[in-house]
Amino acid sequence: MTSLYLHIPFCQRRCHYCDFFSTDTFSAAELDEYVALLALELHHLTRKYPDTPPLQTVFFGGGTPSLLTVTQVDFLLQQLEKSFGFAKFPLRPIREPLIKHS
Repeated sequence: MTSLYLHIPFCQRRCHYCDFFSTDTFSAAELDEYVALLALELHHLTRKYPDTPPLQTVFFGGGTPSLLTVTQVDFLLQQLEKSFGFAKFPLRPIREPLIKHS
C-alpha cells in the first residue's frame, strides 16, 4: 500500500500527553507559508522518487489538521494528485471522520 503522512504541527493548545512536534503559537500567515512549503516538499519527493505508485492512503496528522482551511486542504490534495496521483479503486464507506471539528 502506498501511503503518505502529512504532519500539520499547529494546535490551538498543546496537550500535556502529546510527544509530536507542534506549536500553539502561530499566525495565519505562518500556516499559509507552511502549506506552501509542504507543497514544495511534495514536488521534491516526486523528483527523488519518480516511480512511486499512486497513493492509496493520505493521512493528515500532527497537531490539529482541522486548523487548515478548506482551501488549504484542497490545495494540498491537488498537489498530491498532481505529484503522485491517487489509486483508483471502488469507494467504500468511511467508518470514522477524516477531520474532526470541536
